[in-house]
Amino acid sequence: GIIVVLSSNFVQRGEPALISKWERTKAALGCGADLVLELPLVFSAHNAGVFANAAVDILAMTGIVTHISFGLESPDWQMDKILDILIEEPEPFKFCLKEELDKGFSFVESRAAALDRMIPGTAEKLKGSN
Repeated sequence: GIIVVLSSNFVQRGEPALISKWERTKAALGCGADLVLELPLVFSAHNAGVFANAAVDILAMTGIVTHISFGLESPDWQMDKILDILIEEPEPFKFCLKEELDKGFSFVESRAAALDRMIPGTAEKLKGSN
């Protein structure tokens, strides 16, 4: 079966959803979802990391999810390389990240800048919703 986790009536960055959660739920069910779960506002209006972690946690708590699928706005960019760096945290990345943090940038800004130093163009891609 297909389980969908949808944000509440407010989405990431606290913006109101253009379509109500009820209408989006009907659409998901109409497109083949078997179950639609709500991502509570406290998570759906938060940053991408909290948003994603909460959605994955909700799916894990069902005890029945074996695979997770998601979409990308720009599937052409180097997601595999970016994920490898973020998961493995090679020494060059750690060095770049520390340099950026030492400049006084936030962790999110520093991580994007460090990734951009390793894979040029990454910082601009990371500014989007995906």
